[in-house]
Amino acid sequence: EKNGSEYKDSILTDVYHEIKKRCNSNFENIDSYKDILVDQIEKVFVTNEVDRAKDGLRSNISINPAFFLAKVLINLGDTTGDYSISLSEFYRYVGTSFNYYYYLSTIELIIESRKNIKLNDNLEYIDDFFTNLNNIDNGNFSNNRLHILLSNLPYFNITTSKISFDTKYIKELKYKLYVYECNYNDDLFTLKYLNSLKRKDNNLNSNIKIKNKNIIFYGAPGTGKSYKVDTLIQGLESKYYERVTFHPEFDNASFIGGYKPTSTKDENGDDIIKYKFVPQSFTNIYARAWQDIENPYYLVIEEINRGNCAEIFGELFQLLDRDSNYSVSPSSELKEYLENEVFEDKHHEGIVTGLKLPPNLNIYATMNTSDQSLFPMDSAFKRRWDWEYIPICYKPTDDFGKANDSYYFEIDIENGKKYSWLDFIKIVNLNHIKINPSLGMDKSIGNYFIKPDNDKTISLQPFINKVIFYLWNDVFKDEDNKVFEENTSYEDFFPISSNGKKKISELFDRIDLRPIKGYEDKQQEPKLGLVAEDPEEIDS
Repeated sequence: EKNGSEYKDSILTDVYHEIKKRCNSNFENIDSYKDILVDQIEKVFVTNEVDRAKDGLRSNISINPAFFLAKVLINLGDTTGDYSISLSEFYRYVGTSFNYYYYLSTIELIIESRKNIKLNDNLEYIDDFFTNLNNIDNGNFSNNRLHILLSNLPYFNITTSKISFDTKYIKELKYKLYVYECNYNDDLFTLKYLNSLKRKDNNLNSNIKIKNKNIIFYGAPGTGKSYKVDTLIQGLESKYYERVTFHPEFDNASFIGGYKPTSTKDENGDDIIKYKFVPQSFTNIYARAWQDIENPYYLVIEEINRGNCAEIFGELFQLLDRDSNYSVSPSSELKEYLENEVFEDKHHEGIVTGLKLPPNLNIYATMNTSDQSLFPMDSAFKRRWDWEYIPICYKPTDDFGKANDSYYFEIDIENGKKYSWLDFIKIVNLNHIKINPSLGMDKSIGNYFIKPDNDKTISLQPFINKVIFYLWNDVFKDEDNKVFEENTSYEDFFPISSNGKKKISELFDRIDLRPIKGYEDKQQEPKLGLVAEDPEEIDS
């Protein structure tokens, strides 16, 4: 532990004294303090305070390389079956990452590069750079100080050609990563935290507070709310989550469970009808989470505002307050089911004082803001959730560096011209919906409002039947607007092959949506245009 840049003012820490004691000052006897070594390497944090003070070029670097590499290799292996990467993939994609939560983009790039030869060709200069660097270091990959550190971790196998993860450590590392992600902050790595990573009696140590949450992801239709949830549970086996969609007919019994008739045979072989408690999504995930407290579990609720939440949650509403120790008394049927068929111990924490949410259960929900009037949520229900707005992305990449696929969607109106879908929604949303005080962003069109064909082309017929119908019926029906002509009707777009083509072409001209460059003349080689930050700059 240094004060300043010189070792002369250094402090010998308790960790040093513990290592010295264990190895009897023979520091080459690594086996005697290997567990401490692992803890210390996992604590290594790469930041760039020097750059911050100098020119800020790499000021946003903040990453724990051991956990980041483990996260990439484990998720990559769970997805592809291959828990290894080549050194080239390490140099190109892992070594160039600078934030732990970019791991999804890193994994996607690795997978894409294995399929896309052209992408590899474009990045050969990175390989050349590191080849020259290794030649300076006598071709030894491990001469890099960070690589020397990582090679001491038992779960990494680092050779001169690849880095792989030893799968026998998967359960242990998934647990560590889980606790790491739940407690991530600048002061994370303390002795108390590291001690908490050592399991006792197969239960979470009380030193660590698992920050599981109830989150509602909300936004305009088509912004990718469900996709956001998918990224959070990506790679998980189905046993770790339950997914349900709320709707007007969905009720408490559909959510928790209830008695249903089942057919069975008596001792004489005759059919008899018996009533049996059949658990539903909440009870299923509740039981599995309490029985496997070391792993995170997820309850995903799609379209939460399309159901009557007060009726569906019922008494469970009180459990959503994560900062309390509330429990609620279950119905006699549910209690009997949990005691007799789920928990062998009737004094289990999940039932002894009533229902209590397990500490490893997250609840994620999605909400379409344009439909929020279906079943209004009261303030007491709302405040028990964290809320995360999913905005419409008008840029080529999202906030996590992931490519924005909708950037490349093309609208083909069958007149020899094609138009950028992203340009279209940007003009309509910002110039015609957002500026209307009675509409606002709730009625906007999201990136993934419509699904294109396999070639990322949005054909004329689905464009009119879905997008134009939505704008006509749900957005501008009773509003003054400049998108639709005066004295026009939705029927004027039919038949699509003649009227529809003409009306859409006129609509695009009216809102000043220009064709993608290269499509003004259909004989030219088609080229994708860039999306301007401001609709008025599209020409430039």
